[in-house]
Parts: sequence; C-alpha cells; structure tokens
Amino acid sequence: MKNTKHIIIGAGITGLYLAYKLILKGVPSTDIVIFEGSGRIGGRIYTNEHNGFRYSVGAGRLGKKHKYVMKLIKDFKLQDQIINISKNNKYFIEGHLMNEQELLKHYKSNFKSLHDLWRFAIDKKLNGNKYDPRLYNLHNYFSLILKENEVELLKISLGYIGEMYDMNAYNCLLTLRKDFDIRNNEFFVLRDGIHILCDVLYKYIIDAGVSVHFSSMLEDINDEKKHIKINGVTHHYSTLYLTIKRGDYMKIGYFKKYENIFNTVSDGHLLRIFAQYKDVWFKDLPKILTQNKLQFIIPIDYNSGLIQISYSDRYNADFWNAFKNEKDVKKYLTKILNEMFPDKNIVEPEWITMHFWEAGDHMWNVGVNTKDIQDKMDQIFIPKDIYILGETYSERQAWIEGAIETVHKKLKI
Repeated sequence: MKNTKHIIIGAGITGLYLAYKLILKGVPSTDIVIFEGSGRIGGRIYTNEHNGFRYSVGAGRLGKKHKYVMKLIKDFKLQDQIINISKNNKYFIEGHLMNEQELLKHYKSNFKSLHDLWRFAIDKKLNGNKYDPRLYNLHNYFSLILKENEVELLKISLGYIGEMYDMNAYNCLLTLRKDFDIRNNEFFVLRDGIHILCDVLYKYIIDAGVSVHFSSMLEDINDEKKHIKINGVTHHYSTLYLTIKRGDYMKIGYFKKYENIFNTVSDGHLLRIFAQYKDVWFKDLPKILTQNKLQFIIPIDYNSGLIQISYSDRYNADFWNAFKNEKDVKKYLTKILNEMFPDKNIVEPEWITMHFWEAGDHMWNVGVNTKDIQDKMDQIFIPKDIYILGETYSERQAWIEGAIETVHKKLKI
C-alpha cells in the first residue's frame, strides 16, 4: 500500500491550482500526488493544434472581474498574453442581420439599450419576493416580470440555451451578475490559448517535486480506512481532494448512496466547430448570435480565415454531434451560411474540426437550494477529510473562476 498525505483526483485547472496553493502554504511537494484519468492535463481547458493553427476548443474566455484568475495571470507574469474581446455583437434574427439598436426596435422594446433591459431584469424584485427564483428556470422567471417581447429579447441577447432553460433562476441570476457580458463585464482570451494557465501551473508543481500520474482512474473509496483504489492499486491518504465532474462521481460505487445530492446538477452539452476559409467572407463581421443551429459565430483571425463557425449548447450541440462525417457537416454549414448571407457566395471551408463536450459545464437544477446542497456535502465529507472541489458544484458554474474559487472557499487558502 502506498501512503500519501494529500491526494488530488483530477489534473484540470482546479487540481493543478490546488497543488500550487498547497505548496505556497508550506505543504512539502513530496506529500502531494495528483491522479488524472486521461492522458493529459487541463480537463475541459484544451488548446487544439491543426494545420499550423492553435485555438482553444474547451474553455473559451476569461473575465477581468475574476479576481483569482487575474491574480494567477499576474503571479506568472502573463499580462502580455491578454487579448480583449470586442463587445460589438450582431444578431441574426428572422433572416436579418441587426445591431443592438435595430434589435431593440425589431422587438419594440421599451428599453434604450440591452444593458438597461438586463439591469432591470436582474435587479427587479419579484412581487416582494413572493416567488422563489429557485423554483423557476430563467425563462419562466423573466416571464413573470416582463412582457413577452422583452423576454424574447433577453433570450436572444444571452444566446445560451442551458442557462435560459436548465439552470434554476436564482443561480443563473447570480452568475449573470458576476460573469456574463450582459452587464458590461470585460472579457478576454490569452494569445497562446487559455491552456497556458494549466501549462505554467503544471511546470511549477513538477519543478517543485509533485507527482502527477496519468491514465489513473479512481475506482473506489474507503473513508473509514482512508483508502482509495486507483487502477487496482490501494493508496492511503490523509486528505483527499476531488475535482471531477458529476458523471465521474456517479461511476464510483462509493458515491451511489449520495446520488440524490450529486444529481442536483445537470451536465451541459457544448460543441465548437472551427473552420478555415481561403476566401475570408467574414472580414466585415463581428461576433454574431443567431436563432439557427450555428447559435454563435465567432471570428478568430480575419487574416488567416480562422473562425469558430458554430458554438452551440444543449440540443443544438446534440444536433451537430449526431452528424456521422465531416463532409455532411461542411455541406450543412455552407447551406446555412448562404441562407444567411446570400450575397457572399460562400464556399465550403478548407477544413473543419469539431469538439463536443458531453459535460462542458454544469448547472444547478430547478428546485435546488444550492447552499443547502453545498452545506450537506461539507457536513458529510469534510469530517472524513474529503473535499469536493471544482466547477461542478461551485457558485459560478461554467467558469474557471468558479472552479478555483472553491479552493479558497473550502480550504480557506
């Protein structure tokens, strides 16, 4: 049997960040071991390389209001990597490409800007708190306080299906306040991809002497003996840190008796399609939010013709993922694009890559009291020296900030 004081399950951003923080706290690096089920670091943060191009296909952007992310960037002197994201969005609605003012006019909004509409919707107190937002999804909740045309406008300008229909309104309103660009938050990407955050953390902990083992699956836990089984081998721990997804917990026999707690979140299906065009037909276009299967169109490099031709979630992500070959995807992409832009005579791209995430993020279910669930988890597991960390059960789901924030909140680091 192998003995380790601090065992971390998962070498995504949370696991790497946790090891980094433990070292800074004075924990000897030889007392820290990370077991990762896949063959790489990063988890849902991943930079793909294809035909000489590098682009982030997992986590897509970071926010300047995210204090732990910003400090991490500062600590590793990565400020020169920051590339700000333009706020100049357009919207393809009912066959027409519109700017913000045209969109407001089209829906006969009583608000002067989307910012004003979102501020009202987020800050509005619903009938003196008569209704509990935890019992509604965001679409239902907004329908109680706004006219149908304004609700439709909110749905279109948000762009995400999961946040509008799957997450409970209470948690969605929290993350909208803190994490989305509907309230004039500033967002950015990193020049060499967001994965560089994982790269610098990994180098730091490896240089310090932390052991990281890949293709190492957690099979079971015995909390009385403080044993875990990894690939058939038993390891003894003093403290166990879990940074995995909901579905991963449900594959481990130990957690079956806690199924009602761990299934209070849903998995978010996400899919990104990247394409490269010789004829750069989108040079005059910013980010576009659509009502069709493309959902989001996000230009990346106008010079090289690289574009994220579709970023979709929920049933749109499932639609694209159901295609059996790239040839058919290219044909359908070209069909949609020519319907949207008939004057541009768009041809098929040189190549595409598709990236489906079965659990790209997580969402607290309708009817769930997040604080109660988090408290139950802490009451059950912390006395056993087991910590549930990461994005999955955080207060800021779908964001790197939410993932690493759990390290500070749970461990008081």
